[in-house]
Order: sequence, then structure tokens, then C-alpha cells
Amino acid sequence: MRRVLVRSLLPLVALVVLGAIAMRLVAGVNDIRSLPAIERPWLIAPATIALFGTLVTYAWLWRTIVFAIDRARPSAVDSFGAFTCSWLGRYVPTSAPYVAGKIVLGERLGHSRGALVASVVYENVLVVLVGGGVSAAVLSIMLRQSGAWYLWPAVSAACAATILLIMSPSSQRLITAFARGVPRLATLPRYQLSPTELVRATAITSVSVVLNAAAFTLLLASFVQLSVSDAIIAAAAFNLAGAAGVAAVPLPSGIVVREAVLISILQLMVPVDVAVAAAVLVRFISIPVDLLLGAAGALHWRLSAGRAASERVAPAPALRDAA
Repeated sequence: MRRVLVRSLLPLVALVVLGAIAMRLVAGVNDIRSLPAIERPWLIAPATIALFGTLVTYAWLWRTIVFAIDRARPSAVDSFGAFTCSWLGRYVPTSAPYVAGKIVLGERLGHSRGALVASVVYENVLVVLVGGGVSAAVLSIMLRQSGAWYLWPAVSAACAATILLIMSPSSQRLITAFARGVPRLATLPRYQLSPTELVRATAITSVSVVLNAAAFTLLLASFVQLSVSDAIIAAAAFNLAGAAGVAAVPLPSGIVVREAVLISILQLMVPVDVAVAAAVLVRFISIPVDLLLGAAGALHWRLSAGRAASERVAPAPALRDAA
């Protein structure tokens, strides 16, 4: 019954996701037409490579978290295929298909549902805390002459304190004690990451933050010449905006929120039209990147399902020999 339900809902979910992506792509084409001239188009290529690297690193992060709290050990190709295929669900409001896709495909890989749900929570929390905290720390130094500079160290300190709290053995013991008193949460301690595992996941998240920032900074530099300090501010602004977008769960891919935060910071150093142009361009380029990797993941799952079906219907070697 469950398999029939999944198969009946899957085409509908796929249509909704593709429809949302198509709408974003059409809107992006219209926005691209109004962009100012790109002075250094050759920077778009390395920026696109950095966006590819960012998504691959996100997949690596998710695989690392799941492996830390679950015994199943699927191949790297299977894990990356499940992640990239599910990633397209972020274009739908609330990103529900993204989470559901990870759970459905992750269970097919042998992971438990509890571990998969916990991995999604850890993944998003780390992206928000690491991206937001590091970026706010950088902006507190680079924009110390601005009017509201004191906000940045406050945000950075809050993010750092939250990460340390999550890593604290005391907080983990507190969660364990709390779970013992609530029968429905009895398995919660099983899905906690140890401090060492959290440090490893934080390091991988930092790699994704650097790649993501590099991609946007290169795209912004394709419009205007940036000084070193301007490039650092742009990188930090983009990651801080991305963290705000991840936190804005009801919106698809944090749209509107991310652009609002990004443009409000960038206009301190570049014209507003250039800030808007860079925000539009990074959104537009990320769509084919996501589609390509998502299609590769979907193709992998399709081929894997075909091979599994062939193995189920193939006669046993002993029967073939007897024939």
C-alpha cells in the first residue's frame, strides 16, 4: 500500500517541482534582460564551478551527518544521487518536497526515518549558524564604521554560542534526560551527534560557505571592479543572506528574504542596480546547476530501479544450468 501511494504521488510532486522551477526560470529570463552590461563575462565560468562545488559539498555534509547517526552505509553515488534529486524540492514553498524526498530516498538506501529527519535538522541548523555566524563576524570588522555595526557582533556571538551549546556534553545529557520522561521521544538520544562529529560537520559546512561566497563574489566582480575589502564584504553579505534564506522556511529557497538582506548590505559599496543584477544572476545560474545535478540524481535512481527490477525477474543460475 505504501509503495503504491508513493508511486502515485511521485509524478504529482515532480510536476509541482518542475512547474515551480519553470516559473522561476521564466522570471529569471525576464530579469536577465534588464541587467546592466557585464564587464567581465569570463568570471561567470569559475563562479558556476563554485556553485557546483557548493552543492556537492552540501551533499557531502548530509552524507556525513547521516553516517554519524545511522548504521547504513550506501555508496557515495547513491547518497549523492538521493541528495541532488531531492534538492530540486527546495523550489517549492516550505521546501517540503526536499525534506520528503530525502526521507523517501534515504529509507530506500537503508537509513532509518528518525536519522533522516535528524540529519535535515542538523544540516539546516549548521548552515544557518556557520554561514550566519562567520559572515556576521566578518561584517562586524569590515563595516565597523556603519551606523548599525553593533548588530553584527551580536549575531555572530549568538550563532557561536548556539553551536557551542549544541556541542556541549551537558546539553546532550539534558536532552537524554528529557527524552526519558517522554515516551514518544525515547529514541531521540540515538540521533544526537557527538562533539567530534559536530566539529567534522561544521568544518564541511565551512567549506560550502567559502565556495558559495566565492561564486557570488565572482559574479559581482563581473559587473564592477572590486577591491579586496569590497570582495570580503560581498562574500560575507551573500552567506549571511543565504543563512537568512534557509531560516525563512515558508519561502522557496529563501526567495525575497535572501535578496532583501543581500541588497541592503551591498548597496553600502556598489550601486543598487549592480547589487540587484548580481543577486538576479546568481539565482539564474543556480537553476541550471541544480537541474543538471538533480537530473543526474534522478537518472541514477531510475537506472538503479531498472537494474533491481531486472535482478528480481532474472532466473537463478541453477535454473538456467538445468535448462
